[in-house]
Amino acid sequence: MFQVLADGICRKRGGAIQCVWKESQTEPIHSVHLTLFFLFHIDPLTMFSRTPLIVFPVNSMLFNTSNSQSEDENSSKRLQIHNHAKYLLRETSDFIENFAKVHGEKRPRLPIFFVKSFNYLKKEAKKINFEDSFLNFLPNGIEMQLLTKYGPSEDFPKFVENGFLEDKKQTIVNDVAQFYTDIIQYVKDTYSVSKQIPVFPYSYFMTLKTFQQRIGENSKINKRIVDEIPEQVQLGLKMYMGEVIENDFVDNCTDKYDENTCL
Repeated sequence: MFQVLADGICRKRGGAIQCVWKESQTEPIHSVHLTLFFLFHIDPLTMFSRTPLIVFPVNSMLFNTSNSQSEDENSSKRLQIHNHAKYLLRETSDFIENFAKVHGEKRPRLPIFFVKSFNYLKKEAKKINFEDSFLNFLPNGIEMQLLTKYGPSEDFPKFVENGFLEDKKQTIVNDVAQFYTDIIQYVKDTYSVSKQIPVFPYSYFMTLKTFQQRIGENSKINKRIVDEIPEQVQLGLKMYMGEVIENDFVDNCTDKYDENTCL
């Protein structure tokens, strides 16, 4: 596995692919199985025959490029963008890993909430002229996780203008239908692997906000579709998982999220 030599230093050991970092001396170490973007410039034929070393200064990952806004005014939002990027990394990684464990070696699809949540965070960051290196490299880590286990794919979204990911939007009806499927799949597969109901993914709330922002043409129809998302997700979870899901599971998770975020 990759081991922390100091804050933000990772090393590959054996056949496992893991990156570990430490946010501060008072916070726990977090382990993620896919932040391997630094391997992109290593020869694929030799990357496993040596011990690649990378230094990325986690504690200096937060950069503010704005001279017009005070540090205090935006510090909370910068921190939340950074933390949400970590949640997105973990949740997308869990979706991929748990899908493989439950459904075999079939190549897992990339959940719709990945691109939409990533672009949402990029948009929020640009509003305050903020660059977060963890967020910027996040897609490379996800791509490397898939590349290492399943080989290359032409379907992985490409970077487009201003660091966003290409989002091949369907109609809002089709996007919402895929969103239902992926969120329910996330909760089901996580429960199948861990026998515990997972923390409801932050990616759900970020993606939900992107749908709310898309209400425009056919606004009455679209608004109804978007407004019904929490109820439909709750019904879907109850249908597939039964009594292990509380009757107000989605509402309770939403209340907790709203209390702890300013995004």
